[in-house]
Amino acid sequence: MKSTYRGALGGVLAACCVALVAACGSDSPTAPVFEVIEDVTFADAFITTDDDTLTVDLGLMTVMDTTGIYFQDLVVGVGDSAAPGDTVFVRYEGWLRDGLRFDAGSFSYEFFNPQAAIAGFQLGMQGQQVGGSRLIIMPPEWAYGSASVGAIYPGAILLFEVQLDSIHAVP
Repeated sequence: MKSTYRGALGGVLAACCVALVAACGSDSPTAPVFEVIEDVTFADAFITTDDDTLTVDLGLMTVMDTTGIYFQDLVVGVGDSAAPGDTVFVRYEGWLRDGLRFDAGSFSYEFFNPQAAIAGFQLGMQGQQVGGSRLIIMPPEWAYGSASVGAIYPGAILLFEVQLDSIHAVP
């Protein structure tokens, strides 16, 4: 990730996490249902502006009102967007707020299959076009919640940069 993402993210992102309005589900039969953790008492809510945390300008990002997930297209793609059931091929890097890159790689998955990728990753990719690169910030409720997974600690706010390489559409 570029060094411009370093510095003090501080209270703005933590406040977004604490102030989340949990919403879940849909009337659409194709939309997956994800568990929402309503009690936000996670570690990221207590990180101060003195910490060496990632810097992003939330004012340049779009927030999904019902989830608190932020996204910003770094490169707008020119291809199609994925629909539920399509197979998407992505490259990604993931960071914690302290700047630790916890994962990077490429994989393919069935878009909007709740077992295929974490909810915030999939929700943050909605509308992303092939060839595009997107920054996604997700509160713990849409990532790993209170679970500890590798370097990801309980209650971690995650930041991903995702490039959508291609889509294999469902016939």
